[in-house]
Amino acid sequence: MKKIGIFLGIDPYAGGMFQYAQSLLHALEKLPRSDYDIEVAYIGKEWECILSTLPFNSKRIPAGNAGLLIANILMALSFPLVVERFLSKLLNPISYHLNKQYCNLWIFPSQDVIGYQFYASTLNTIHDLMHRYEPHFPEVVRGGRFRMREKRFKSIAKTSTAILVDSEIGKQHVVESYNTPISKVFPLPYIPCINTEAKISDREFFYKYKLPKKFFFYPAQFWKHKNHEGLLRAAASVMNIIPDLHIVFTGAKNYEYETIVLLTKELGMTNSVTFCGYVPDTEIPHFYKRARSLVMPTFFGPTNIPPLEAMKNCCAIGISGIYGTPNQLQDAALYFDPKSIFSIAQALLKLWTDDELVDLLKNNASKVLANLNQKEFAKRLREILEQIT
Repeated sequence: MKKIGIFLGIDPYAGGMFQYAQSLLHALEKLPRSDYDIEVAYIGKEWECILSTLPFNSKRIPAGNAGLLIANILMALSFPLVVERFLSKLLNPISYHLNKQYCNLWIFPSQDVIGYQFYASTLNTIHDLMHRYEPHFPEVVRGGRFRMREKRFKSIAKTSTAILVDSEIGKQHVVESYNTPISKVFPLPYIPCINTEAKISDREFFYKYKLPKKFFFYPAQFWKHKNHEGLLRAAASVMNIIPDLHIVFTGAKNYEYETIVLLTKELGMTNSVTFCGYVPDTEIPHFYKRARSLVMPTFFGPTNIPPLEAMKNCCAIGISGIYGTPNQLQDAALYFDPKSIFSIAQALLKLWTDDELVDLLKNNASKVLANLNQKEFAKRLREILEQIT
């Protein structure tokens, strides 16, 4: 019997990585009990409700947050890799706990620093290398972030038994960036999160958010690369044609949030934009089901999870046609150039006014989702595990 561990060092605010980790948990649940024993180590109490429904040996690491801090300090001090790993083994309570479990393989779903500092067979994840491919955004370069990201991912590429990526483009990025053996990198495409069924009634949702009958929806943290500015400027340029256009944003009110609020006022769009703040995953389906379309003008890839959630909830999609996105969504989305205000504006016009287009995109989504579901995800993960353990 193979003993597989998975380390959960993230919380719900991690967004896509939190959802990806849940998909991995449910995929591990499908492994035959006669062949695999699953061990879960986690930090945040938020995981306890999820883990209580799964048949795993689970243990919270009490000093886990301190361990994450130690891991990041060791990375920032720029020791040689061999020294960094030795000190982690000596000082980090996470390394101590994981070593005690004697697993054949540890899975790290969220690009954790501990994933390369830990002496063991590891299946690490690299969600994106946008610090290399989109280095002009401050969130990946400011304050030494480029150096830290580069050290983290280079070390993950060097020390991992295998690496999970989101797509063939993601695989290409890892291989060409760090001369990683191609046999070491495995695409495991994102799927809609399994735990996003609506948990409040339609009536409760209506009175809580008081949204207009027709609106575009964009769920995203207010990072600059999410391109809220481009979406607002594009919307402002077509308000004379569709004066009832409305956009709903969800996402914690941090990063570039204040800048975007000011821009909304400058463009005279205060009454055309709703900021809902952080919204629990279980309420997000209500937004998709009521929205005219998801509109996602992001500059980052290779692929993203929100369009998959949109398809699952019968919501049309307008999105940046970059990196691996066209291959991910195929003919279930309307693509535009995120660098072009005109291109985004034309997409908004089509999505707002063309009922046939919106219906076509929704219908095409079912074909795409046929291969992007929990069953296929679990099957692919098992194939990867069988190759590397």
